Amino acid sequence: WCLEHDILESSLYTPLSSLVTFLNGDKDLRQVWLGLREPKRVAYDVSNDYLSDLCHKLNAAQDYHIVQGPPGTGKTSGLLTHYISTIYHQTQKRLLILSFTNRAVDEICGSLRKHDIPFIRTGSSQSVDAELLSKQITGKTFDQIEEIIKGNRIWLATVQSCSAWLQDFLNIMPFDELIIDEASQIIELNILGMISKLGKTILVGDQNQLPPITIQAPELYVFQDSRLQDLGYSYYSQSLLERLFRHCRKQGWESSVSVLTRHYRMHEDIAYMIHSWYDDRLESVIDRQKQELKHSPAVLGKARLIWIECPPTVQNHYDPLQARAIHRVIRMLIEGGEVTDPAREIGIVSPYRSMIHCLAAELSAELQGITIDTVERFQGSERDLMLITLPLRKAGDLHTMEAVSADGLIDRKLNVAVSRARERLIIFGNRGLCQSSIHYRNLIDKIKQKGIWIPVQEIIS
Repeated sequence: WCLEHDILESSLYTPLSSLVTFLNGDKDLRQVWLGLREPKRVAYDVSNDYLSDLCHKLNAAQDYHIVQGPPGTGKTSGLLTHYISTIYHQTQKRLLILSFTNRAVDEICGSLRKHDIPFIRTGSSQSVDAELLSKQITGKTFDQIEEIIKGNRIWLATVQSCSAWLQDFLNIMPFDELIIDEASQIIELNILGMISKLGKTILVGDQNQLPPITIQAPELYVFQDSRLQDLGYSYYSQSLLERLFRHCRKQGWESSVSVLTRHYRMHEDIAYMIHSWYDDRLESVIDRQKQELKHSPAVLGKARLIWIECPPTVQNHYDPLQARAIHRVIRMLIEGGEVTDPAREIGIVSPYRSMIHCLAAELSAELQGITIDTVERFQGSERDLMLITLPLRKAGDLHTMEAVSADGLIDRKLNVAVSRARERLIIFGNRGLCQSSIHYRNLIDKIKQKGIWIPVQEIIS
């Protein structure tokens, strides 16, 4: 037999290699990350400053610390940047900062640049140029390249990019801490190997938002061993952040978990829609989040939450009637003075590609710059006004739009879709069909309390 590597299986090789690295690593480290031992920490001073106190907790961690950042809490521009700045200016530590997507890495790079913190980014980027490693080493000798690598203390990359070069870098220099942003979107096996090599790790994300994307059906890949279940293992698609967050809470290891509670995005009426998913702890911080709308079309009024009641669709997954209603609402918002720059201020979420195409065909030329996309593509973004279209033909269609957590308590897609809005949220759908989901039923009840209902005929006419 002649056995050769199959490059098509690289997506399988990476997590398997990561797992082998973890299993061959330090025993004490394995116990920490499996959840068999409480993570260590040192004492730290408690301050009256919100961000400084959080940074002290992160710095005091010796093994790991988990940060849950609900929507709009500024985990990147606030906490992460503040912590990186503190470590850079007050220590000589080397930090490796990873994220799941290139966009998230670029966002961190932009924030560091604003605070004059030097860094090098690996991989490709649409917004980072001078700080790219490939740019900095072009035309350099090996000795010069080694000097550049050793002279830089802040490194950024995607998880996928880092897995390709990490071991080579560690042969040149060590890292003191690993920070993983968007950790709730990364399966455990993809990062266990890196953690085994680097030690102290800070995981930042939100398990109540979009989970890791896997092609395996959850019911076919569930852990059966009771000992693993006791450690929080459930489905293969569960992230390390989610498992350890739940396990730390279960064990009473509260000092290893932080939850950001101050949010800066949503008006408090919109934030009310997701409060229960965060134990009612979210706190509006700025005046704008509590003020009334200054401009508004008469039909829509000043309600921050609006449900446009539509009949069930005739076609599967798209609805020309909803498309016309959305176009009319946007025209109302512009004519009423509430919107001046549609492309910047408005976003439209659709669960189906066919509805996206239907909307693109309906909107007039001057509105083509408005982003129309699925909720997956909107995570990490925000708009002043978010329009959500639910083109349902029958109640059974609703399950294709949901991403319910393993315990059934949270619809992660709904959480992300609702929390993109800063000023106003408008939903187009049929209440009767949506009542089949407990999460949409709760959404409807909250709109009854805080918002208004408008028949689609009023909009069209």
